[in-house]
Amino acid sequence: MTLVVERQIQASPERVWELLTDPEVLTSGDFGIAKVDGSFELGSKIKITAVGEGENPLPFKVVRREEPYELSLKLSMVFGLIAIQTTVVMEPKQGGTLTELSFGTSGLLGRKFNAKLNQLNPQGEKFLAALAAAAEAPAADAG
Repeated sequence: MTLVVERQIQASPERVWELLTDPEVLTSGDFGIAKVDGSFELGSKIKITAVGEGENPLPFKVVRREEPYELSLKLSMVFGLIAIQTTVVMEPKQGGTLTELSFGTSGLLGRKFNAKLNQLNPQGEKFLAALAAAAEAPAADAG
């Protein structure tokens, strides 16, 4: 099962990518992320802690990185019996960027997790709203 949330962002794919891969940006604003440890380089491991989760980071691996159009992270749990892949795809459209955030499950126990996948929909919408707000904000004056 895959859950998809999308939003049109009035900024270039390059601007959206810049914000999406910046841990400082992701831990500010209303992204729902408290802490990011690591970098978004292909093959790297990165730990992401959600707001309200205390010291319980989720260990992701960057499995696809096609700058500035796609970033995909995979989280394997229970010895690989459940895997969740989170992907952001950006497409230039209507003078901005159509941004799609998807969550998909796989693995032997993936089906059992599908019922909970719909709970990620509000979080996905909130994340894309925060990304849009950051990308569409006027640039700070350099001076």
